[in-house]
Amino acid sequence: MKHLILALIFNLLIISHLDAQEESPEVPGDHFSLEGSLDLFQKSSSLEEFEQKLNARDNKVNNLDLNEDGEVDYVSVRDEVDGDIHAIVLHVDINEQESQDVAVIEIEKSDDDEVILQMVGNDDLYGEGYIVEPRDGELSFDDEEYDETVVVNVNHWPSIRFIYGPAYRPWVSPWRFRTRPIWWKPWRPYPFATFHTRIYRPIGFHTVHIHRSVRAHHFYAPKRRSSPVVKTRYSVNVNKRTHTISASKTRTVKTRQGTKTTKTKVSKSPKGSRKTKTKTRN
Repeated sequence: MKHLILALIFNLLIISHLDAQEESPEVPGDHFSLEGSLDLFQKSSSLEEFEQKLNARDNKVNNLDLNEDGEVDYVSVRDEVDGDIHAIVLHVDINEQESQDVAVIEIEKSDDDEVILQMVGNDDLYGEGYIVEPRDGELSFDDEEYDETVVVNVNHWPSIRFIYGPAYRPWVSPWRFRTRPIWWKPWRPYPFATFHTRIYRPIGFHTVHIHRSVRAHHFYAPKRRSSPVVKTRYSVNVNKRTHTISASKTRTVKTRQGTKTTKTKVSKSPKGSRKTKTKTRN
């Protein structure tokens, strides 16, 4: 009986994913877990280690095939740096001439050593305004307080200590379209329904709809790389996804000066749209 119940639950999950696909079309971002990759970043002691973890099949984060060659893409990492600002970019080489950014981890540090961080999915792959950040472990998804989101200081993460270390030199992946590390063996991407039964989505992160790393976000914007091939191939579904899910535009707000409360409209959920208060923990 127990196995029968589990089987029924599994089938219902698959059906719900397929129903969601009909309402909101599949986009490339469905094949790369921002939550999972941010968790891997948190646990990495260097950006080289982070890149290796992103491309490990067993970590269940990457299922991208943006150039549609029948093999999962290698995701490279580069760090764009300006003082205390870091824009850690995850990107894929589509061919020898074109590169496509998948996502960027926007990081900035305050004078009092507080470090804030967000991971922003590229608009070409996720649609507009897909942002993931660490969430306060004291708040539950079922708790009414969950609407009051505390901005998490990540200065204790090993990866953060690494990039702000005195001997750090900005990491730029040495690997290119025709040159890959010998340890990496590409595999055939999983179908959407299969990947979403195995994708790595840790519970310590959630999606939000405001940019907190204001300086880092503006710093990265002119450095963003897009592939015309990717944009043309997926633009119809990405635009449909944006119009289907987004109930409002993403806003940029400052939360650096002490504790603030900012109200903003957010995307519609199955329960409808809601308002979210945001504050920074001092």
